[in-house]
Amino acid sequence: MTMLTFFYIVIGINAFIALCYLLWGFICVHNKEHGRLLYFIRFMVMIVCPVIGILYFVCSNLFHKLFFHKDVDLSAVIFNKEKIRQVERSDMEREINFAPIEEAIAVSDYKNQRQLMMDVLRSDIRSSLGSISLALNSEDSEVSHYAASALRDELGDFRSTVLKIQKNLHSKEQYVPAECCRLIEYMHPVLIQEIFPEPEHKGYVLIFEEAVSTLYNSHPDMVKNKYYEWLIDQLLLIHDTDAAKKWCDIVKTRLKEQLTAYKCLLKFYYTTQNSRLFFETMQELKQSDIPIDNDTLEIFRTFS
Repeated sequence: MTMLTFFYIVIGINAFIALCYLLWGFICVHNKEHGRLLYFIRFMVMIVCPVIGILYFVCSNLFHKLFFHKDVDLSAVIFNKEKIRQVERSDMEREINFAPIEEAIAVSDYKNQRQLMMDVLRSDIRSSLGSISLALNSEDSEVSHYAASALRDELGDFRSTVLKIQKNLHSKEQYVPAECCRLIEYMHPVLIQEIFPEPEHKGYVLIFEEAVSTLYNSHPDMVKNKYYEWLIDQLLLIHDTDAAKKWCDIVKTRLKEQLTAYKCLLKFYYTTQNSRLFFETMQELKQSDIPIDNDTLEIFRTFS
């Protein structure tokens, strides 16, 4: 057999395989417009590059099946990226037209939705995660993609940071008070937005309680009044009334004759539907000389 004959046989077999691939693709393709074009392009590659074209597609498909057959679990991926904040001059005309994301999602003006989402993402989004999560329900795929990407990055950073600080609590005895305060201050702004699934949120509340408890047991004077209030709010949110009752008793004893103690007790009695103790505590606060804040004043106006 001469080399020319061998060449013709190879070209013929290559053309036959390429033609069979093209016919098979035209029969099995689901997306007729784009799918058939893709198969035709591959057919032309096989014809123009005999043998090499077929080997390329066979090897690429084989690699895909062997190494990329599993879907990537993005929820398990933590993206830690250093972000650079760009300082820009205020655009007064744009800022006075800001609307809540809830209202923007309710309308079908996708252009305004996208603009609002981009404006939010350019700011400090850590305090807007709850609102951004609402954009996941947008009918505009681009808006929902922006929201999903932002939440993935921020929540990934939150998970990794909480894990890191928690490890420091267990490994560095001399820095425990500072690490506890750091963990409490870091977790609270995210927890109050209620963006995690219920089981995960409950787990973070337990970590939050552990930090407050560790700080209270080691350096009780470093536990700020707001820490007690934050913790009791979160415990009531996950319906852990026993733990909330324990901390209410601690607050009642430690912060006697302070507004924080009364606020915590009022929240606890209201959540547990203990109307008798609720009104007794409210009346006791009214008759005391303790200065009240706007939130407590609103409670008086509502229930008086």
